[in-house]
Amino acid sequence: MAGIRDPLVEDPPPSRFDPEELDIFATIPEAARTAPTIQWESSADSFLQTGKLHPKFLLLGLSGISANLIHHLPDKILLGTILLPGKLPIKKSGEHSPLDKVANIYTCSSCQSLIIVSVQYHVAEEGAYLWTRTLFQVIKPERVLILGLTPIYHFRGKLSSDEPSYFLLETDHQKLEGTADLTTSKEKTEDVKPLAPYYPSGSLVDGLAAALLTYCQLRGLRGRLLLTWPAEDYRVAQMLAATLTNVLRLIPEGSNVKFLESAKHLSKKPASLNNLYI
Repeated sequence: MAGIRDPLVEDPPPSRFDPEELDIFATIPEAARTAPTIQWESSADSFLQTGKLHPKFLLLGLSGISANLIHHLPDKILLGTILLPGKLPIKKSGEHSPLDKVANIYTCSSCQSLIIVSVQYHVAEEGAYLWTRTLFQVIKPERVLILGLTPIYHFRGKLSSDEPSYFLLETDHQKLEGTADLTTSKEKTEDVKPLAPYYPSGSLVDGLAAALLTYCQLRGLRGRLLLTWPAEDYRVAQMLAATLTNVLRLIPEGSNVKFLESAKHLSKKPASLNNLYI
């Protein structure tokens, strides 16, 4: 006669959870539960109003291509640096490199209603929300454009290594305004066509890019996420530069920002960069 099972002594039955599902019970690293800090430069004093920046437009570069474009802007002004928990500020004479593991905040002398954040380090997925919240606590933009790399493992469709492609995601508030600022036409008499197709249904975005766009959606901001592919292609840089030039005409003096000139500095085979898409 079988005895009564003693749950305190006998081995538990095998888990029916998938290993990935068990990850949700894992302890979140301390660094991911600590908010980043912002170290302001003295040049930011004249831009900060009650301790915050209020730009017409916030541009966030998460990809290697966007980091290079931002790096070569001729008139950018460093306002501050976003420091990850436990990281010391990088003291460096001269200009930062696109390979430095930093996240710098810039404006441009030719367009001070624009704030640019170049994110050149990895933000853990568990810490993406805190990073995003810290950013928007000090920057209160009217519009947001995020530049990221298409996540190939979450993309439903085919991506060519030879042909550049780009896709768009928008917040509801942005969709209500239409896509007039992301359109192009050869002649005024032609039908205006969207410059970027929408991200395919069923494809996913995660990490920092997802956290940033989700924040914009929940806060009712006019936000966009523009995903490009491949990671290193001069044609992608030209495409991004043309798109940014077109979008920035919406804000005062936005046409003065020289992204097209910046793209000319990039060689056809840019130096290999770490995958900065988060």
